[in-house]
Amino acid sequence: MNESAIELRGVSKVFPSLTSGRARAGALLRGRILPGPRDFTALHPLDLEVAAGTTLGILGQNGSGKSTLLQIVAGIMQPSTGEVSTRGRVSTILELGAGFNPDFTGRENVYLNGHILGLAPAEVERLMGDIERFAEIGRFIDRPTRTYSSGMYVRLAFAVAVSLEPDILLVDEVLAVGDTYFQHKCVRRIRELQEAGKTIVFVTHDVEGMRNICSRALILDGGRLIADGEAGEVAIQYMALIDRREKIAGAGKPEPEEPDPESYSRYGSGEAEIVEISTTDAEGNPTSVFRGGQEMVFRFRVVFRSDVENFVLGNILRNRYGVDVYGMNNHWLGQPLENFRAGEEVEVVFRQRAALASGTYSLNPAASAHLDGDRYRILDWINHAAVIRVDNPVRLAGYVELPCQITIEKNPARG
Repeated sequence: MNESAIELRGVSKVFPSLTSGRARAGALLRGRILPGPRDFTALHPLDLEVAAGTTLGILGQNGSGKSTLLQIVAGIMQPSTGEVSTRGRVSTILELGAGFNPDFTGRENVYLNGHILGLAPAEVERLMGDIERFAEIGRFIDRPTRTYSSGMYVRLAFAVAVSLEPDILLVDEVLAVGDTYFQHKCVRRIRELQEAGKTIVFVTHDVEGMRNICSRALILDGGRLIADGEAGEVAIQYMALIDRREKIAGAGKPEPEEPDPESYSRYGSGEAEIVEISTTDAEGNPTSVFRGGQEMVFRFRVVFRSDVENFVLGNILRNRYGVDVYGMNNHWLGQPLENFRAGEEVEVVFRQRAALASGTYSLNPAASAHLDGDRYRILDWINHAAVIRVDNPVRLAGYVELPCQITIEKNPARG
């Protein structure tokens, strides 16, 4: 196993409600502040270990403690309790313009950041060309950063962070500010850092982006660590958490103080229930292993607990990294939607070719009721309900085998 790049032991952060100058001075002298009756706990005690080479995503709603945790790992903020250790050079992009002196030019700020990271001026000079090419801000590199747009700030900040040869890269939500072209460029550079074995911690609200970039993810909620695991599964748990909160808010009910981890792998209104799932070949023989191109048959038996109008059943195939490879439902196929009464049962059958790269894939079925447009009411959604394996002799890049014909035609010789 890789050694740990980041370790947190019992780390918490409390922001005190100090009402007098004497109290503030006392807190500064103590160095660390224990919770009081009116203090705000931004981060409850947690243990966290991140292996070198991991790309870790951190999800959570506003005020969940994500940025606080990142600043503690970066050493910008001291924890109230616990110990933090990091191994290697830590580079950060924590907030717009952080670490930049607004009166310095972009070039001067590059040297300043290099000095903070312990690089000699000669080392920064060696990397300056790469930074300028990556940032693509032209002559603004020699203008004060207070004249920069938010996009130019992000371009330069990211270029500096990824070019000064970090061992650990900490990235907050700032990438959302950049334009689409630059976002793609940033993701390519992150892929290069991953291939080089660097450790990356990525705070974001972009669940799909996190799932595609990160190998591991965690959820912070109210300053507490409530989920930690494979990025695809944690992303699903987070979406389930948000969905449940929206329903609770819509019903005017109070949010439970402690979330139920079991509700993340399966959730819905309960008006219908997926009670049986089977995977067979075209002849009906039970199997979970398919050859490339072979017909796969997935059967989902659904029992209705209440009357349901406009019934929809869909299934998403996800690879072992949690990436959505293919998803479809009867509504998207243009089939007429039916209504069912409480007590009725239905079997929904999916037939599709195993036009997939070799590997394992999970079935993630969802029963719902179509409301309007792209709006559905989830009745029963099961994550990681079953697993199949595809053995495909065809070598391909990516996950899906699309029809493809390649011809090579020799051009006639030119006189």
